[in-house]
Amino acid sequence: MKVRFRQTGGFAGLARGCDLDAAALSRAEADELARLLATAKLEALKPARARGADRQQYDLVLEREGQPAIEVRFDDGALTDELAALVAFLRKRSKPVALR
Repeated sequence: MKVRFRQTGGFAGLARGCDLDAAALSRAEADELARLLATAKLEALKPARARGADRQQYDLVLEREGQPAIEVRFDDGALTDELAALVAFLRKRSKPVALR
C-alpha cells in the first residue's frame, strides 16, 4: 500500500506532503496507517465545495496492489473525526514540497 499526501493553502499558502510506502514503515506505523485509512472511508468521501480564506486543501492518493487507485481532494470543511486522525498521522510525516 502506498499513500501520496499533499496539503496546500492556509494563511501562508505553503505546500507540505509525504509519500509513504507501508512496506517501508515499521509494523506499528503500517498497522496504524491501515486502520486510519479503513476508518476514514475515503471511497465515500465527497469533495467539499466550501471556500474560506485560510482553509487547507488536501490531496490524497491511495494505491493498493491489485486495486484501482483512490484519489480524493477535500478541505477542512470535510474533516470528520476519523478523517482528521488520518490527516494528523500524515501531517506528522510531511515536509515542505514543490507542487508540480
